[in-house]
Amino acid sequence: MVVLLPTFGFTTIGQVAQIFFQTNSTESFHWDCIFLPDSGAFFVNYLITAAMVGCGMELIRLPELLWYAIQICWSRSKAETPYIRNTLAVYEFRFGEQYARMMMLFCMDILYSVICPLITPFGLLYFVIKHYVDRHNLLYAYKPS
Repeated sequence: MVVLLPTFGFTTIGQVAQIFFQTNSTESFHWDCIFLPDSGAFFVNYLITAAMVGCGMELIRLPELLWYAIQICWSRSKAETPYIRNTLAVYEFRFGEQYARMMMLFCMDILYSVICPLITPFGLLYFVIKHYVDRHNLLYAYKPS
């Protein structure tokens, strides 16, 4: 969805459903924006957001912190608290999820680097920041698997 829909000028699945399932069948669909509407600005913005916000959120690890706080608050006795601190404070690195996301962004960067050369430095910025964030998280935040 991140690569194909904006390529054809759609920003949501709702637009696709509206075009293909419209009630007025006399109108034909015109492909107004095909292949990078707005000169690829969507993809450049997506890579900048993934590099800055996404990697920053991976450093903060907010969902894991919230789950840890909820479990500490829901502990029923003082004996459960050390168990929760030892088991829930450290998670394993989710390699499959991280690998799939990096491959999607790499594919998007390579695919659109010919059409929109501005995307290439931001793709490099994303992968450099992602390398250092994953390195820090693997060394200090996640438990060995």
